[in-house]
Amino acid sequence: MFSYEITSPTEAKNSFFELLYKLAKNHQVFLINRQERENVALIAESNLVNLVETVYLLRSPANASRLFAALE
Repeated sequence: MFSYEITSPTEAKNSFFELLYKLAKNHQVFLINRQERENVALIAESNLVNLVETVYLLRSPANASRLFAALE
């Protein structure tokens, strides 16, 4: 499970390199809260790749059943 922190665009800009360090080292997700607009998330590339792969593997009900059965 990812931990996440909510921040403002200004705070993200002011501590950008620290934010990048936390993203990569701690696999933390940062949600950037934008007023009256959709929020955005910053996530490490490795975490994004893992999420996309998991979604791909689970999109087939038959494959999802096999994977979950293997975990039991």
